[in-house]
Amino acid sequence: HARTVIEHANIAPVLTALLTHAEGSVRAKACNLIGNLCRHSAAFYPPLRANGLVALLAHCCADIDGPTRKFAAFAIGNAAFHSELLYPELRESIQPLTAIVLHDSDSKSRANAAGALGNLVRNSGVLCDELIRTGALGVLATAVERWRVPRSDPELQPCRIALFSLGSLCSYSQCRDALSATDLPDVVATIAHESGDDVLRKYALRIKSKLESSAAVGVARSS
Repeated sequence: HARTVIEHANIAPVLTALLTHAEGSVRAKACNLIGNLCRHSAAFYPPLRANGLVALLAHCCADIDGPTRKFAAFAIGNAAFHSELLYPELRESIQPLTAIVLHDSDSKSRANAAGALGNLVRNSGVLCDELIRTGALGVLATAVERWRVPRSDPELQPCRIALFSLGSLCSYSQCRDALSATDLPDVVATIAHESGDDVLRKYALRIKSKLESSAAVGVARSS
């Protein structure tokens, strides 16, 4: 009921002002609100598009305010989750999301951004070439290399999410080809064999299976 009331309140135009507010705390709360409006369905996607809010969310991913970046990445992830409707607009978010994964000091922000990048291929491969071009795949692979941290360490969650997102990217041949040319196959093989974390092993085996299946198909075709 609450979501229906919000949807009929036509709040999207108001969110434009909130996402560009001078106070970082206001921008962060606006991003969080959008993330929650998009959590359970794609019903809010058309208003996001019609009011130009996706571009503002992408801008917020590069905000000077840490919580704004964190919740903007959360919102982008949910805006990509249910359908590919917003993928054309979400293209603008790839570079700032990649920068969060690579540079942000907050582990939750990095986890949100890593998850959002994976969601950008959840419903179609239309953004694969852009993800490759911007180096997002390599950045996610770099995040995975921190897998040896203890399970109590907050750094483990960005690693888990990055590994899951890489598994989603491996559903597409161009991404598999790009990742096969990196150290990722060796890294996931090591994780699958040595990690004491069940989640990491599961996600590593998922990637390993996709890469090996693709390689086997390639060999069969060449022969």
